[in-house]
Amino acid sequence: WIYFLRSKDQFFSMFKTFLAYIANQFHTSIKILRTDSGGEYISAEFHTYLQQQGIISQRLCPYTPQQNGVAERKHRHLLDVTRALLL
Repeated sequence: WIYFLRSKDQFFSMFKTFLAYIANQFHTSIKILRTDSGGEYISAEFHTYLQQQGIISQRLCPYTPQQNGVAERKHRHLLDVTRALLL
C-alpha cells in the first residue's frame, strides 16, 4: 500500500487508519513494525500506541538501507516504473 502524505505529521493518523483497514479486511493484525529511525516513528505517542496495540517496534540503524533489502528493492522498482512512465 502506498499513501501519499503532504507532511510527515500526517503519518500517525494514516497509520491508525491503515491498522484498522488491515484488521477489518483481512482479520489479522500487524505483529512487528520495522522502521528506520525517522522522526515520525520515534515519537513517544506513536511508541505508546504500538505498545497498546501489542505491536513490536524494531528500528534499523541509521543510514543502513542494507538492513531493509525488501523495502529498498520495492522502492527502486517503483522509481524505475515511474521513470519509464515519464519517458
